[in-house]
Amino acid sequence: MESKAILQAIMELSDQLKATEEKVTGQLESLENRISSIEKRMDSLEDRMDSLEGRIDAVEQKIDAVEKNLSEKIERVDAKISVLADEMVSTKADVVMLKKAK
Repeated sequence: MESKAILQAIMELSDQLKATEEKVTGQLESLENRISSIEKRMDSLEDRMDSLEGRIDAVEQKIDAVEKNLSEKIERVDAKISVLADEMVSTKADVVMLKKAK
Protein backbone atom coordinates (compact mmCIF):
# COMPACT_ATOMS: atom_id res chain seq x y z
CA MET A 1 0.00 0.00 0.00
CA GLU A 2 2.77 2.33 0.86
CA SER A 3 4.43 1.81 -2.52
CA LYS A 4 1.11 2.55 -4.18
CA ALA A 5 0.92 5.91 -2.37
CA ILE A 6 4.52 6.71 -3.31
CA LEU A 7 3.83 5.78 -6.92
CA GLN A 8 0.70 7.94 -6.93
CA ALA A 9 2.63 10.86 -5.42
CA ILE A 10 5.32 10.46 -8.08
CA MET A 11 2.64 10.43 -10.80
CA GLU A 12 1.04 13.59 -9.37
CA LEU A 13 4.42 15.31 -9.18
CA SER A 14 5.16 14.21 -12.74
CA ASP A 15 1.83 15.66 -13.91
CA GLN A 16 2.51 18.89 -12.05
CA LEU A 17 5.98 19.05 -13.59
CA LYS A 18 4.55 18.53 -17.10
CA ALA A 19 1.92 21.21 -16.50
CA THR A 20 4.59 23.61 -15.25
CA GLU A 21 6.81 22.84 -18.25
CA GLU A 22 3.90 23.47 -20.63
CA LYS A 23 3.08 26.73 -18.88
CA VAL A 24 6.71 27.89 -19.00
CA THR A 25 7.00 26.82 -22.64
CA GLY A 26 3.89 28.85 -23.49
CA GLN A 27 5.26 31.87 -21.67
CA LEU A 28 8.61 31.53 -23.44
CA GLU A 29 6.89 31.33 -26.81
CA SER A 30 4.89 34.44 -25.92
CA LEU A 31 8.09 36.25 -24.95
CA GLU A 32 9.80 35.13 -28.15
CA ASN A 33 6.87 36.45 -30.18
CA ARG A 34 7.03 39.77 -28.35
CA ILE A 35 10.77 40.01 -28.86
CA SER A 36 10.35 39.20 -32.54
CA SER A 37 7.70 41.90 -32.83
CA ILE A 38 9.96 44.42 -31.09
CA GLU A 39 12.86 43.49 -33.40
CA LYS A 40 10.64 44.07 -36.44
CA ARG A 41 9.54 47.42 -35.10
CA MET A 42 13.15 48.40 -34.40
CA ASP A 43 14.17 47.35 -37.91
CA SER A 44 11.36 49.47 -39.27
CA LEU A 45 12.49 52.42 -37.15
CA GLU A 46 16.07 51.97 -38.33
CA ASP A 47 14.89 52.00 -41.94
CA ARG A 48 12.92 55.17 -41.30
CA MET A 49 15.94 56.75 -39.59
CA ASP A 50 18.13 55.86 -42.58
CA SER A 51 15.56 57.41 -44.88
CA LEU A 52 15.41 60.55 -42.74
CA GLU A 53 19.20 60.80 -42.68
CA GLY A 54 19.23 60.70 -46.47
CA ARG A 55 16.58 63.38 -46.68
CA ILE A 56 18.41 65.54 -44.13
CA ASP A 57 21.63 65.22 -46.15
CA ALA A 58 19.76 66.28 -49.29
CA VAL A 59 18.27 69.29 -47.49
CA GLU A 60 21.70 70.26 -46.16
CA GLN A 61 23.10 70.15 -49.69
CA LYS A 62 20.25 72.32 -50.95
CA ILE A 63 20.80 74.80 -48.13
CA ASP A 64 24.52 74.94 -48.94
CA ALA A 65 23.70 75.59 -52.61
CA VAL A 66 21.20 78.33 -51.72
CA GLU A 67 23.70 79.89 -49.32
CA LYS A 68 26.38 79.92 -52.02
CA ASN A 69 23.94 81.40 -54.55
CA LEU A 70 22.83 84.11 -52.11
CA SER A 71 26.44 84.95 -51.26
CA GLU A 72 27.21 85.42 -54.95
CA LYS A 73 24.14 87.63 -55.42
CA ILE A 74 25.03 89.70 -52.36
CA GLU A 75 28.55 90.18 -53.72
CA ARG A 76 27.12 91.35 -57.09
CA VAL A 77 24.71 93.76 -55.39
CA ASP A 78 27.53 95.04 -53.20
CA ALA A 79 29.69 95.59 -56.27
CA LYS A 80 26.85 97.44 -58.03
CA ILE A 81 26.27 99.65 -54.99
CA SER A 82 29.98 100.39 -54.87
CA VAL A 83 29.93 101.39 -58.55
CA LEU A 84 26.83 103.56 -58.03
CA ALA A 85 28.42 105.21 -54.99
CA ASP A 86 31.56 105.97 -57.01
CA GLU A 87 29.45 107.41 -59.82
CA MET A 88 27.49 109.53 -57.33
CA VAL A 89 30.74 110.91 -55.89
CA SER A 90 31.98 111.64 -59.37
CA THR A 91 28.69 113.33 -60.32
CA LYS A 92 28.71 115.31 -57.09
CA ALA A 93 32.25 116.40 -57.83
CA ASP A 94 31.17 117.51 -61.30
CA VAL A 95 28.27 119.49 -59.79
CA VAL A 96 30.61 121.19 -57.29
CA MET A 97 33.04 122.05 -60.10
CA LEU A 98 30.20 123.47 -62.23
CA LYS A 99 28.99 125.59 -59.30
CA LYS A 100 32.49 126.96 -58.78
CA ALA A 101 32.79 127.72 -62.47
CA LYS A 102 29.75 130.05 -62.33
